[in-house]
Amino acid sequence: MAPIFTGSKFGFGRSAAAAAGPFSATGGNINGVDGGNGYTYHVFTSPGTFSVTGSPASLDVLLIAGGGAGGATDVSNGAGGGGAGGVVRHSQLSVAGSLTINIGAGGLHPNTTNVYAGIGGDSTVVSPSGPWTLTAKGGGYGGGYNIAGNQGGSGGGGGGFGAGYSKAIASGIQTAQNAPFTGQPGFNQYGNNGGAPTDDNPGHGSGGGGAGEVGGSSPASRSGGAGQQFPEFAAPIPAFAPLPATWKTAVGPTGFFAGGGAGESPYNGESTASGGAGGGGSGPSANGITYTGGGGAGMNSGPTAGDGGDGICIIRYIPV
Repeated sequence: MAPIFTGSKFGFGRSAAAAAGPFSATGGNINGVDGGNGYTYHVFTSPGTFSVTGSPASLDVLLIAGGGAGGATDVSNGAGGGGAGGVVRHSQLSVAGSLTINIGAGGLHPNTTNVYAGIGGDSTVVSPSGPWTLTAKGGGYGGGYNIAGNQGGSGGGGGGFGAGYSKAIASGIQTAQNAPFTGQPGFNQYGNNGGAPTDDNPGHGSGGGGAGEVGGSSPASRSGGAGQQFPEFAAPIPAFAPLPATWKTAVGPTGFFAGGGAGESPYNGESTASGGAGGGGSGPSANGITYTGGGGAGMNSGPTAGDGGDGICIIRYIPV
């Protein structure tokens, strides 16, 4: 998916490069904007470089991978929702020099039924001079008929006819990543398992896992797991004004990101369950919300199943 800002960098507001003191930074589609709360913000919705000059800085980083696509089945069966992209948060990341930022794309839905959907792409922050890498893992795809969800940052929901794959649950693997950072002050990461049917009804597709909650297991629930809240990155912050309205609605005033996609309700073509708060897709708007890492919704037609939402990287700091 093309970046939302083409051909220019936004430089309105107070620039980090103009901040007093030895530290300055540039980079991002939103480049060094005053957030109105004492922080300067840089937002990457596409790959780029975050360039630091001067003394090493402590950064507050939110990194989100692309969400997985929803599964697809024929009209008599249920498909699983895509898992959300994994989430990495480091509020005291010490850096010097330049960082390479990569943004994971959302997984793409299948063009036919009962085949594998696309997993979400990984998002990374790479320090060549460290060297070190922070990795947010892409969300797992949702299963089709007789197909389990796929593991990912958060796992995808399983498709109907759970007996055909032993009702296997797709794991959320984000919390096993980035071992060198585990235990550091300010470091956390988030991802959860997808849901899976608890019976053998072929119509019981389940919800994809979200960053804050496991996906719903049908028949009790087909809902996507809720995303994780980060109030310090809430949508009303003035620095986020250029981002799409759909992003602002999904993230909301409390800062939800990376919701899982809803599993499909059988026989009606779309999911009537809810996508997870923070960008999870649900029918008829099946796609995960762009730049939230939300999972796509499961559907009973390949061309209408939901794509995963692209990831994002937000960096903020107090200018000096």
